[in-house]
Amino acid sequence: MASSGSARAAEAFECRWASSPPVIDGKIDEAVWQQAQVVENFQSAWLPEGRRKPPTASKARLLWDREYLYFSAEIEDTDVFANVTEHDAAIWTCDVFELFFKPATDKPGYYEFEVNAANGKLDMFLPSRGAGGYNRHKAERAFHLDTAVQVRGTL
Repeated sequence: MASSGSARAAEAFECRWASSPPVIDGKIDEAVWQQAQVVENFQSAWLPEGRRKPPTASKARLLWDREYLYFSAEIEDTDVFANVTEHDAAIWTCDVFELFFKPATDKPGYYEFEVNAANGKLDMFLPSRGAGGYNRHKAERAFHLDTAVQVRGTL
């Protein structure tokens, strides 16, 4: 979650139009990625004040076109761990990049996208928060997440 310092006051970021679709290869060297706003200052809003800022830096970029939402993430980590690669498995037990999108403030449903350093992925819509939601909805395949990961270091 990108947060401005409070769990209640999330910072807004612009998801810009992609003039052409980027190649999904885990790299951001194409000109189209330069159009994206760089999102930084990530915080773990669920942690107590003073412990929310991660020890390493992360940067994300978001783009969209008429067909797809594109995102990239550059994440620094001194000890990369990822041993789950099964689609929609419990990849949050690894080092993972997560995106949560809640399209309507008056409805409880949200989208959850996760990718780990081993290119394990989770993509699902959860109609509400609460215990058991993952187990009830992980088999639903309303959409698909195409991903690629470049690891600089060892896994």
